[in-house]
Amino acid sequence: MFKENPQIAYGIGKIMDQLKGMSRGDVISHAMIASLSGVDFKSSQYGTLRQKIRRQALRRLKYTIVAVPGVGYRIATIDDQVNDAMGRGGRASRQLFRGTKEVDSTPDDQCSDHQRRVKGLRIRAFRSARSSALKSNHTEKILSKIQETRPKAMMPTATV
Repeated sequence: MFKENPQIAYGIGKIMDQLKGMSRGDVISHAMIASLSGVDFKSSQYGTLRQKIRRQALRRLKYTIVAVPGVGYRIATIDDQVNDAMGRGGRASRQLFRGTKEVDSTPDDQCSDHQRRVKGLRIRAFRSARSSALKSNHTEKILSKIQETRPKAMMPTATV
């Protein structure tokens, strides 16, 4: 059974406490994460810590954490968080299209009756899911046109 590293668990607790006091748009530096957690930026544990911080920040604080290359991580603004989620919908739609093509290209003459039924069901499921994703993408395009009229926010500075 998987046993959590106590240093990682301790570090996540300290970092979550720090993030609670921060606002959307604020940046937490790699140096601050390292000092709070005791996990060196260059160590292999830092990647695990980063993934867990992102998951916990989303679950507990409803924050999406975005990488700021060479600096650390930024708490996404509401607009960034919504737009990032919509971008994931576009990627999902493309993946569903590829999956549909892959299943559809399976030669029927080499399939058993059962495999042909499963193939038909999978194609219908893929197409239904893709249709939902495309509707979501259409909504995204409408929202992006609305947001183009809004002023851009200033980039935040790093918290050390």
